[in-house]
Amino acid sequence: MKAMLSVFVAAICVGASTPALCGDLVIGGRVVRVANTGNNASVFSVEIAGGSPNLCANGWITFPVSASSDPEIHKRAYAAALLALTTGMPVRVHNYHSNSCDAASYIEVEAS
Repeated sequence: MKAMLSVFVAAICVGASTPALCGDLVIGGRVVRVANTGNNASVFSVEIAGGSPNLCANGWITFPVSASSDPEIHKRAYAAALLALTTGMPVRVHNYHSNSCDAASYIEVEAS
């Protein structure tokens, strides 16, 4: 089912007129772990529980600096991830370029 959902979302992304319409990796999930790096690279990662969809349900979502248009945006995403972890508020995580869990750049903290 997860693979079918990924293919469906990817097909929508290919046909979309704007990249903002594709790449929602998680909606309504909760951050359960945050790592400040991965393999000593310029990334941070989050593990998300729940959410629908959650294309990255069995692993980590990585936010490389290179996925953001500016290093300051990456810093704000890290701060938002820490906020979500400490408050338990749900999040939406987005990748502007694909549905890959390895290059997210947007995290939105929602009121619970």
